[in-house]
Amino acid sequence: MPHYEDCLNGKFHLYPSVMRCDKKLEEDYNQMILSGMFRDDPPVFNEIMKRTQDLESRINQWTIRGLGGCQHQTVDSGPIYLEEDAETFGPK
Repeated sequence: MPHYEDCLNGKFHLYPSVMRCDKKLEEDYNQMILSGMFRDDPPVFNEIMKRTQDLESRINQWTIRGLGGCQHQTVDSGPIYLEEDAETFGPK
C-alpha cells in the first residue's frame, strides 16, 4: 500500500510493477477499443505504458529534487499536462 511519505521521497508508483497486471490492463484497454470508447485511433498500448513509466520517473525525480521530505507542500490538483503530450492527448 502506498504511503504519502513514500511519494514525497521519490517512491511514487504509477506504472504496474507486476507483469500480470500489465497483461490485464492491456486486455481491458483492448476491450475499451472494441467497445468503441475512442472517437479517433487510440494510442498503442505499449506507448501508453512507456509514457506512464516515463511520467512516474519524472515525478519521482521532481519530488527528490524539490519536495522530498516537505510535509506541507501543496500541489495544484489539476491534471499533469506536458507540452510533448499535446500531439497525443490534444490541446489543453
